[in-house]
Formats: sequence, structure tokens, C-alpha cells
Amino acid sequence: MANGAYDNTGYTLRSHQYTDANGYYALATILPGIYPARTEHNHVKVQAPNSTLVTTQLFFPGVSLNARDGIYDSSLLLNITDNGDGTLKGTFNFVVPTA
Repeated sequence: MANGAYDNTGYTLRSHQYTDANGYYALATILPGIYPARTEHNHVKVQAPNSTLVTTQLFFPGVSLNARDGIYDSSLLLNITDNGDGTLKGTFNFVVPTA
């Protein structure tokens, strides 16, 4: 969570999202915290109907620990913009195999 501690008992901040007819999705969450040996990231699983499940992580730009995280992949960086109201918006386009 925000302090870097996973909730593996109550599974807080986990959800199931569907896209709209155009393939768009939206979810609201908190920025994840840093925990030992890892940089900030969100775990995601993405799947087109009747196809292979893709499990990955999305990373945040400008985080100093990115360069030292052995799993970090710059192709999985979120595009972050400031909404001007104290919140941020992150976007990422998934390309997944279809059946």
C-alpha cells in the first residue's frame, strides 16, 4: 500500500476491471509505496476474451529506484500527467493477444 506493505490477508486495493466497447478502462488507486529491493509499481493482469492471461507490472517515471530494480522495464512505464487538482492520471496502452 502507500507505506510499501502488502495486504495479503484482506487484499485491499485489488480489483477487477473491464474495458468499455472501445477497449478503454479506468481505475482509481493510491501511489504504491516502496518496499525492500523494489521500486514503486502496480501489478496487473490483462486478458482479452478467451485468450492468454498476461501478468506484468507497471512502473512510475522519475523514481530513483527504477534503475536498481532487477525487474524494472522501461517499456512498462506509465505516462503520468497532473490533473491540476492534487491528483495524477497515469495511462498505459496494453496490446494483448486475441483468440
